[in-house]
Amino acid sequence: MKLPISLVVIAKNEEKKIAQCIESAHFLDDVVVVVDQSTTDGTAEIAKQKGARVFIKEWQGFGPQKRWAVEQAKNDWVLCLDADERISEEMAEELREKFPHLDPETKYYFPLAAFYMGRWIWHGGWFPDFKGRLFHRKYYQWDLATIHERVVGGAKMGHFLGPIEHYVFDHFSDHIETNIRYARLLADADEQK
Repeated sequence: MKLPISLVVIAKNEEKKIAQCIESAHFLDDVVVVVDQSTTDGTAEIAKQKGARVFIKEWQGFGPQKRWAVEQAKNDWVLCLDADERISEEMAEELREKFPHLDPETKYYFPLAAFYMGRWIWHGGWFPDFKGRLFHRKYYQWDLATIHERVVGGAKMGHFLGPIEHYVFDHFSDHIETNIRYARLLADADEQK
């Protein structure tokens, strides 16, 4: 039996990673992928082939995009991942075990395990890097920050030990390009204040 949790993902040009993200959620009964309308690759088609409900939406910034994506979920319990993240086997097992006992007023955090340029990074502040990704949408929601968004709502926190696997960058050039993109987004956000 699948768990009544909706996996919610926003994506842009993620055709190389979206299939693995969706496949890792095979035990959840709903997958929502919101694809940025400026995407130029096969992200949407691959997500559909993998069984996701796919929506195309104009980019509004990270927080607004994720908030809208959560609103498309079939379930009140949502697990939000980035397209380059996957549910580890340990995390899946722990979710199955703990789901019947989850508290809707608690936001649940998971350690983030980073796979960076061909290897796992277990030091230097990269691990465990806990992220709040599982929540009940009647009590929590993404804020409206265009960058460095976070889940806001109640004050209760819970933790899982099974990690989210984050396949960060394949090449150093990817890291540099991402840093430049985020610097531009931060500058734009500052200008709009």
